[in-house]
Amino acid sequence: MARRGTRKLGLFGRWWESQRDRHFQIITYSTIISVACLVWGFVFLFVLTGYGDPEKQALVPWSWLAFVGGLVVAFYVAPEFFVYMGQRQILEDILLIDSRPEVLRRRKEAEDAADMLGKAYQARLMGLYQLHNISIGKKYRVESVGPIRDTDSFDEEDFIELPSVTDSWWNTSDSTLSRLLPGLWVLRNPMANRGLIAGLSFTTLLLLSNSVFGIFTGASGERDHTLDLTASIHEMERVYEGSTNPRRITTSSAYSSSPCSQPFCCQRDLILNHLPARRSDMASGFIWIREAMLAGGLVVLVLISMWVATGSFPPMVVVESGSMMHTEEGSVGAIDPGDLVLVMNPDRVEIVTFVEATEEGNENFGYETHGMAGDVIIYQKNGGSDTPVIHRALLKAVANDSGGWDVPGTTLLNVDSITWTLDYQCPYHGGTYDLMIDRWVPPHEGYLTTGDNEDTNGCKIDQLRATNPDASEQYIRGNGLKDENGNPVQAVKGEWVVGVASTEIPWLGAAKLFFSGTSSSVTDTTWRSLAVVIAVIIAAPYILETVMERLRPPSDED
Repeated sequence: MARRGTRKLGLFGRWWESQRDRHFQIITYSTIISVACLVWGFVFLFVLTGYGDPEKQALVPWSWLAFVGGLVVAFYVAPEFFVYMGQRQILEDILLIDSRPEVLRRRKEAEDAADMLGKAYQARLMGLYQLHNISIGKKYRVESVGPIRDTDSFDEEDFIELPSVTDSWWNTSDSTLSRLLPGLWVLRNPMANRGLIAGLSFTTLLLLSNSVFGIFTGASGERDHTLDLTASIHEMERVYEGSTNPRRITTSSAYSSSPCSQPFCCQRDLILNHLPARRSDMASGFIWIREAMLAGGLVVLVLISMWVATGSFPPMVVVESGSMMHTEEGSVGAIDPGDLVLVMNPDRVEIVTFVEATEEGNENFGYETHGMAGDVIIYQKNGGSDTPVIHRALLKAVANDSGGWDVPGTTLLNVDSITWTLDYQCPYHGGTYDLMIDRWVPPHEGYLTTGDNEDTNGCKIDQLRATNPDASEQYIRGNGLKDENGNPVQAVKGEWVVGVASTEIPWLGAAKLFFSGTSSSVTDTTWRSLAVVIAVIIAAPYILETVMERLRPPSDED
């Protein structure tokens, strides 16, 4: 009898499990094909308005199928593709590390990525372990291969030789596509590369020749299947007869204005006069769909662009609380309730802490974001599933090989506990004092964090135990930041960080908070600013149209 809570895999689930080592390859090509279908359907239906072309009616159903199918598949597989690409980049970075201690420090991260990517990447990771004399254990049952190395870092026997400069693109055995995309090992064969280059070049030249000279002809007339570039050069247009057998008639714009003096001319005028109404009737039912799809497409393109730029999805978050405010009513440049904040993938940036940015002589001295020194991070409290917190990283405790603790940006090296006074002023009974981390013994590597709002957060940091070593557990639980289970927040591990706060877009997120019923912290200044922005957006087209009308020179008819 099956155990309670287990779920039997279906046909697709069993197939997917059987392809464990090819998940990356399957996801990659599913993403490429689905996006290509989506782009084709969108361009054909809504940009080129192919549904209104009688010659292309047979392609309309297939284009809709490609558009909808590509959209659905891309919605599911594209996020997975970027996750796999992120893991691949992490592993590639680790494979280039020359330091054995650094490889050991990032061992779990590397193995997680290799497990996700499959046996080929596991073999390369094993090669890295052998290179640094690191015990592999019994986890991987694959034959190791050497990781790709730069010739400046290792002896001849330690790296796989890459093609030299003399190996031109024509003879290359290291195709960029073969390295970027899985499953394209065939492109490492020079003969395959030459065949692909020659075939694509010949096809391109053939299409260009056909476009200009009309090499291919069809049964309905000369150059029937030609992309006629000469028609565009001579400002000619395509028209269709009203019969079921369309044919092409090219007419010069200058000639079309001449009086009808020949039978052919009369037939041409009849066609031209009949065509607009016919095509308008055909396309009128699609206008609102096209406009809606164009608007939706623009939104999707913006989101995809932001996703690619930040490496995170969703690429932005809405700030709900006032824990990062610098003034009572909020200010541009600080993070206030109702602001949108772009979220950078933490794997793409190096997090700079407050102590690193305020320590003279440090390479990051003077670095500021959102009105104060250091980076602002978005993290899950104790790695849970509660609403993430967006607070500033004060310092990071790093475990060293000797069992002690280092704090980058300070002089603390190999200490048993961390005591440090930060250049961070805290108000107290009309005066100020500097924030002090006092005899803190970290439970694990991680960041100490706090909000910028000196009234609600500031020196009352998220990990309250770090500043109050002698306080009772009851005091810590009653006054410090807690997770969804009521436990005090610990130092933020690297894997709990979901993003690094980047550009702030003020006010626009307040609308989302209003409709979700979480807008209690939004200030009156934010509401007024949002109202002004909305008014400007609505009025801008009318103002622009009026200005353009006044600037337009009067025509002869006027």
